[in-house]
Amino acid sequence: MFKFFKSKIDTVRVPLAVLSVLWTRTDDKKNKVYDKSEHTDDFHPRETARTARHAVISFNSREIQGFYKKYIVQPIRGQALNVIIKLLQVLDEKGACPSIVHGDGETPEEYRCLDSVTLTEHSLNVARKGFNMLNTGRRIIRNNTTDVLIAALGHDIGKIPGLAQSEVPGHTFSSMAFLMPVLAALESAEKILEAVRLLHVQDKDRKGGNKDLSILQILEQADIQARQAELKAVQVKPAAQPNVCEGPAERRVTLEARHLAKETLLQAMKPLLLKDVRQSFIFRDKVFLSPAFVKQAATNLAQGRGNQDFFQSCTENQVVKLIGCAGVVRTFTVRFYKKRLKPVTQEYVSLDKEAFGDLSGLKERQKAQGVRKVACV
Repeated sequence: MFKFFKSKIDTVRVPLAVLSVLWTRTDDKKNKVYDKSEHTDDFHPRETARTARHAVISFNSREIQGFYKKYIVQPIRGQALNVIIKLLQVLDEKGACPSIVHGDGETPEEYRCLDSVTLTEHSLNVARKGFNMLNTGRRIIRNNTTDVLIAALGHDIGKIPGLAQSEVPGHTFSSMAFLMPVLAALESAEKILEAVRLLHVQDKDRKGGNKDLSILQILEQADIQARQAELKAVQVKPAAQPNVCEGPAERRVTLEARHLAKETLLQAMKPLLLKDVRQSFIFRDKVFLSPAFVKQAATNLAQGRGNQDFFQSCTENQVVKLIGCAGVVRTFTVRFYKKRLKPVTQEYVSLDKEAFGDLSGLKERQKAQGVRKVACV
């Protein structure tokens, strides 16, 4: 076992066999391994002229744009980058459909209540989980990270109506039918497709042969963790029953309307962020929002639109749920660098920064708040 990072040592000898599996990039004068010391956020090396070329890619969805900027634009390159961009573009254009397909025989019973979670949301959730499972605490991303990201973004893509057709029923084989030509140029295509194929297969049916299940193992755990988090975020009323007259088209329209409402509300909140720490602040990779702040933003949108406006009848809990927060309002104590500022103890919900897109323009406001530590009470 080689120790790549050890204090007070100027030179580290690493065998070429080990270096061959590390992510590297070529500067004008030398090869340089991505190191966490260069990162401004989780696995974000400083942007160079080489990495900046990928930044021109843009998506309609702020969530996808934030995911691309944080996880993809700098550490991923080559043919795999093209594949990931293709998958993200499909999710951007068509991923507002439900992430649950009823009656396909592949959906566990406990997940049937997740109709409100879109395919885009679920795919990004799984990709984040997979990335973090592989790389949390590491200075260099693992060499199979790209394969896991592709598998996560594409494992359910066959749920998009009309995207791909398969002679075998079930969304898994529709996903594979779409992915096969997309992954054709990748050396790891077979392993990725095998992970997607076996994801919903029982353990006893996975045995046999010399199968490489390393991608499957990460994909499966990431999918389970993402679904568990989604279940916590969805508050299902015991008395609520699905509308039996509502078909797939009606459900899709409803989900698309909710997705549009979510993006509208996030956009409305963005210029109001960080003006008062009791209402909103940023700590690490999370934006903390008071439920009252979210509700007020929704109320502002509803003004002048009449009683039929979507936001007019929303409760505080409903607007919190709409923007994708955990659904559970928790109490946090916020401490500051400046001793004259007393700690604030208040209820907040949290949201990933990437949901708001680029927040670089709010750096001065964030610095002025001087948040040092946030602890859940």
